[in-house]
Amino acid sequence: MKPANDNRRIRIEEDGFTLVEVLGVLVVAGILVGIAVPSVLGLIEKTRRDVCDLNRIELEKGYESFLEREEIESSEATFIQFIGSYENAVCPVNSVYSYFDGQVECSVNGESVPFF
Repeated sequence: MKPANDNRRIRIEEDGFTLVEVLGVLVVAGILVGIAVPSVLGLIEKTRRDVCDLNRIELEKGYESFLEREEIESSEATFIQFIGSYENAVCPVNSVYSYFDGQVECSVNGESVPFF
């Protein structure tokens, strides 16, 4: 006869992940996020600057055309009036544009775009 204890085997179930495996996955995911997030944020900022540059170029060309069409000289009041009547969206970050020496300047990016 067999002893009664032989029929009872302790069964260890291994259906889930261990704590070490879960922590390992979290560490790797954290590293990937740490690398990806700054890249994405930098890309978004570069895109905003590019949109601002293109808007300034378009605004500058439109203003130059306006001055030639109306046969008037440039002044601060004329530029402000032109921006007020400008139908397109001008700036994605609500900066202030100014016109000086044939160039439109942005208060946010602080750069002027030469007239093409």
